[in-house]
Order: sequence, then structure tokens, then C-alpha cells
Amino acid sequence: MEGTFTGNVTPGPGGEDNTDYYKFWAGSGDIISIDFTSDSTDNVKLGLQESDESQVFIMSSKNSAKASDTFFTSNETEDQFYYIYVDPTTKPGEYIITLEISHQNDAGTGEDLPEAILKAIEVTPGTYTGHLEDQDGLDYLKFRSGTGDIITLTLTSASDEGDISATLFDSEQSNLGNVGSSNNVPSTLVYHLANETAESFFYIELDMTTDPGNYTIQISLSEQNDAGSGGDANGSMTSDIHLGSGTYTGVLKDEDEQDYYMIMAAPSMIVDINLTGNDPYIPTLLTYYIDESMFGFGFMLMSFAGSGKDDRYCFNDLTTSHNGMVVGISYQDDAGTGKDAYSDTSLMGGASVIGEGSHTGYLNYQGDPLDAYLFNVTTGQKVNVTVDPFDDIEVYIRNLDGTTITDSYGPTGPGMPFSFIWTATLTGQVALSLDIDEGAGDYQFDLDIQEGQASGTPSAPVLIVTEGATSLILTWTMPADNGGSAITGYKILRGTTQTGTLTLLTTVGANVLTYTDSTVTAGQPYYYEVLATNANGDGARSNRGTGTVEESSGDDSDNDGIPDSWEVRYELNPGDSADALLDIDGDGRTNLKEYQDGTDPRVKDTPIADDDDDDDDDDDDDDDDGFLSFVPLGWVGCCIGFIILGVILLIIVLIVVLIIAKGRKKKDEKEEDDVPIAAGEDEEASEE
Repeated sequence: MEGTFTGNVTPGPGGEDNTDYYKFWAGSGDIISIDFTSDSTDNVKLGLQESDESQVFIMSSKNSAKASDTFFTSNETEDQFYYIYVDPTTKPGEYIITLEISHQNDAGTGEDLPEAILKAIEVTPGTYTGHLEDQDGLDYLKFRSGTGDIITLTLTSASDEGDISATLFDSEQSNLGNVGSSNNVPSTLVYHLANETAESFFYIELDMTTDPGNYTIQISLSEQNDAGSGGDANGSMTSDIHLGSGTYTGVLKDEDEQDYYMIMAAPSMIVDINLTGNDPYIPTLLTYYIDESMFGFGFMLMSFAGSGKDDRYCFNDLTTSHNGMVVGISYQDDAGTGKDAYSDTSLMGGASVIGEGSHTGYLNYQGDPLDAYLFNVTTGQKVNVTVDPFDDIEVYIRNLDGTTITDSYGPTGPGMPFSFIWTATLTGQVALSLDIDEGAGDYQFDLDIQEGQASGTPSAPVLIVTEGATSLILTWTMPADNGGSAITGYKILRGTTQTGTLTLLTTVGANVLTYTDSTVTAGQPYYYEVLATNANGDGARSNRGTGTVEESSGDDSDNDGIPDSWEVRYELNPGDSADALLDIDGDGRTNLKEYQDGTDPRVKDTPIADDDDDDDDDDDDDDDDGFLSFVPLGWVGCCIGFIILGVILLIIVLIVVLIIAKGRKKKDEKEEDDVPIAAGEDEEASEE
């Protein structure tokens, strides 16, 4: 029912014509425009409603003053009836309504642009206009780009108060950046792609934030011109851009994070490079590599905006012409900060703040010899730092003015991590600095901050360790001070070295003051500490107690006369009998003899030396027992010596007895030969 309509309304309960109603059909991207005038001396209202009678807008007119308004639907709305009503206030009058229904023409499409990203209308680079208002709060466009393009979006909006914004999305609908514009002030977004990016669709979302208005969006695509190549330098080692002497410029931004170039090199050639970055916050990083395999690292330069950095490399190790020199440019990202860690030791307050965890960074003695990070501590906290260096590296805890709080830790070489613990003596920020004198490479460090003993925790128990036949029995006293809160239990810590770290073995209840450790190995010393806990946390640790279960004869798997437990204790093989005859300390005594004598097979036993005394008949027998003496002999050796001595004495006695018995027999036989023979007997013997 487009057109111009007239009517008359009379207010009041006695009025014959209180309200007039009209309806018309519109929707799906239409623009509803209404002009309204009334000659009443008081306001006459005109309202627009949707089919469910929800209010769209209200305007009023009196004394023939013209009122106008518009309503924008969207392509996502359904066609429906709309209602116009005219309602007088206090005075009657005639009115005129002019209704016009038109269609939007966003981006020259003759319709409203879609409000769903996957329904976006495809366009080519160019300039496009549109409008956002009422139900039409979003418009989407898409265009094709990639392989090193520079995407430039320029938005100009007539919105009076709230911005209309333009957001760039990639093909996976990831947000790449946005700009906003109002009051016809243009705003520009630039996004760089790399040669390695695939050609694909990019989307533009135009969003009415708070205030409606017309907009103009300009889309342009251009090529990069790295080192005058007319394109983007490759972000891989397969660069086809060869550089000679000269000055070159390039861009690193967004998806274009690396550029590589080739440099022709010959034996003894010296290459000088000056690098000047343009970003005031993120340094540009340049790395020399000698060949495409990335072995033979040359050096690294780092530059912020306006700060030139120089270095050189001499190819003295080359014997033939070489076509493998690559210049790699990338960003540093020390400890995930997106930049190089702060390096001014005189003003540590400018360093980045980090938290606990594992962090990585890069150091180069040529231009980046020190990295510093800030972290927060409270007095009494234990700060545990572990560093895995690429080369000799020194680590300090410093105040914010650069003065050192601790002595240096390290240096150590590659593959030699080191750790230290610092107990915080202040509350606030301190700096961790890492320093090198030579070399270049990546380092890793772990920062762990633990609370010290909390106020209100129990004092230390007193621990006693008793050695049993097959176990160690721990008993301890209750803490003299429970910290003002009931004890909730006890933690038992165990280790195998006197000064090493103890780990949690078990936890027992609040009323338990003893524990039997049956998981011990005979002959192995164990060290224990006990601490009490309450609602406030862990209390102070007890004294460190120790105990060792004595070894028994036990099993002898290889039947070499040495128990398995003894062999394990002294790092022999319980399954190889041959090691019983070995002499691992070179003192002339086998391992079996060492076991039998109760001595340590790893400690050389020294024979008693000859003092060349003329009164000493035996050079090496200081006790005249006929045996070579060793120090230490041990109680087992003494017992064996006495047994052997007894056997020898017994043999001597037996020999003496046998000699006496044999002599007595010979004497008896001689006496029988000396007795005279009677005459008769002699004759009888002769006759016989």
C-alpha cells in the first residue's frame, strides 16, 4: 500500500474516530520509510508495529510539521505484515501519511548483504558501500587472496557516535584484526601473508556497534617487495633470492614471520652486515648460517626500531666456492614474552615479569649477552632455579637497581644443567639474570617458588632410629609446640645419602609416634627425617637419623662363598662366581678373602712394612706367629688365624707322639735280641 494517505482523528471518550490503523506487507531486506504531518494543534502520534504488535518506532506531528523515520530489515528477516496506527493526544486534526518501501543495495548487490559469515557475498578488490541500522546489524563480504599478498582494508563510516567496525577473518574464521570508524574518519588495517600461505577466501565482517550509518569499505591487494624482488622472500631454506653487496629492505609481519636469502661466498671472504629493525617493541632477529643444513652457525643480530646492529663473518674454513650462505630473519621470544629479554643491568625494572614454570630463551655474546626477568617473592620463600645451558652461563639474583643479591651460579658447559636454591630475604620484585661471555644458542630454565615454614606450624620432633634384624624402627617425640593448632599427622622422609634430598616415604596419624620401615636393603644406610603437620601446614623437620640393617649370610646365587647382599653392596655380580677370585682394589687379597676378613674390597689394605730392625727375625711377621699380617685384619681374620694355629699345633703334637711311639718299639725289639738261648733249646733248634 505504498503511497500517500490522508485521514482525520478525534480524541476523547466522545470522539467518533479515536485511532486509525493501516497494514502493509514488507520484509527480507526492505527499507520502510514514513513521512507524517498533522494539522492538529496538539501532537498526533504515528506508530509502526511488527506483525506481533511489537513496537518499531513512534513519531508525532502538530501544526503541519513534518516527521519522518525509516526502518531497515535484513535478508534474514521473514516477509510479514507491518501496522501503522495514528492516535490523537488532545486535539482533533487531519493527517497525511506517505509510505515508501525500497530495497537495500549493499556493495552494489541490489540487496542487503548476508548476516552469516558462511553466506558472505564474494567480491573482488575494490570499494563498496553499505548501511547498517535496526535489524540489519551485520554485513559479510568475502574475497580471495594468498601467496605473499598484502591485504589492506580501509573503512570510512558516517556513524555519528558509535563506531562501525570491520574485522578480517581467514578461511578458518580466525580473527586477524579489526578497525573502527565514525564521523567519516577513515581507518586502515594491513595484514601480510607469506609465500607459504595457501590461496583461500578471507572474510570481512561489518558490525554496527551502537550507532547506525553508511559505510565505505575499500579492499586492496598488493605484492610485497622484499629486497627488491617484487614479492615475499621465502620463509624456508629454499630461498631463490640471491643478494650481493648493497642495501635491502623487507617486511616481517603477521603470517610472514621469516625471510631467507642466499649469499654467494668464496674462500676467505668476509661478509659484513648491518641490520636495522622497524618495530619499537619486537626485535628483528637476523641469523647467519654457513650452509643449508643449518650447521656451522655464524652469528645472530638483533635490532629494535632505529637501532642498527653490525657483525661480520669470515669464511676461512672454506676451500671451494660455496652457495649455501643463508640469512634467516625471525623474532626472539624469550620466556614467551614475544621479544628479547631485558639486558640493562643498571635498571632491571624494565624487564618482563614471569611466573613459575619452564622457560626458554636465546643468548648471543655478540649483541645479546644477557637476559633478565622479574619475578615476585615473599620473605622466607624458597626459590629453586634449574638451568640447562647451551654453553658456559652465569646466573644471578639481582635487585632492581642491578646490584647482586647472590653470588653467581655456574658456569657449566653444554648438557650440564645446574640448580640452586635461594631463600628470599625481601618481599617484592627481584630479577633473575643469565649472562654469557661467548657462544650463542638456546637455554632453558625452571623457576619454582615454595613457601617457607608458615607461622603457626609445629616445631621439630626428636627422632631416634633403631636397627632391627630385617628392618629399621623409627620413634620420635611429639613437637614441643604444635603451632597453636592440633597436630593432624606426621610425614616420614627417607633418603640414601647423608646430605642428599629426602623424599616422602609415608604419612601416619596424629597419635602415631613410631614406624617400622621393612622396605630396606641389608647393608644400605638409610637417612630419615620426621615432621608434624597441622591445619596451617608442614612444621619444622626433625634431626636426621640414620640406620643400616646388618647383612646376613643369606642367599649365594653363584655359590662362590660370598652372600648376594654383600656382592650387591660392593657392586659385584651375585650371578658370577668368577668375581670371588678378583682383586678389585689391588691389595693382593681376593674379594672372597676380603669378605672372610670383613674388610672393604674397594679399599686397599696395606701390609705392615719391614722396619729393618736387626732384632726382628721375620720381615713381615710382627707377631711371630708365622703369618703375614694385614691392616686392618678384622675379627673374622683373627678367628681364622687362631683356628689355623690350633690345627698346626695339633699336627705337631701328633708328629711328636708318632716319633716317640716308633722309638719305643725299636727299643723293645733290641731288648729281645739280647736275651741268651738255652743249650737244649739250641740243639732242638739245630735238629729241626
